[in-house]
Amino acid sequence: MIISRQDYNKKPLAIQQGALLLWGKLLMNYREGDFLCQLYSLNNFFVQSYSSLNPQKIVKIYTFHTTKNLKINPTSVWKAGSAV
Repeated sequence: MIISRQDYNKKPLAIQQGALLLWGKLLMNYREGDFLCQLYSLNNFFVQSYSSLNPQKIVKIYTFHTTKNLKINPTSVWKAGSAV
């Protein structure tokens, strides 16, 4: 599926989450404070999702054209596809 960053940002959170699961490429999992975070590549942009730990559900999604200025301060990092 091809979607622009602008169109993706206009979609409801549930639709954004579904697009990530179906078409996003998971690059990294990490924990930042009280949040479980994931970094995805989707089409020509990147998506960073934040999930609450209990219950585990996405609470915020940010999009970026480049990861050049992305600041990640993880308390723990693990490879994409490995167990949490």
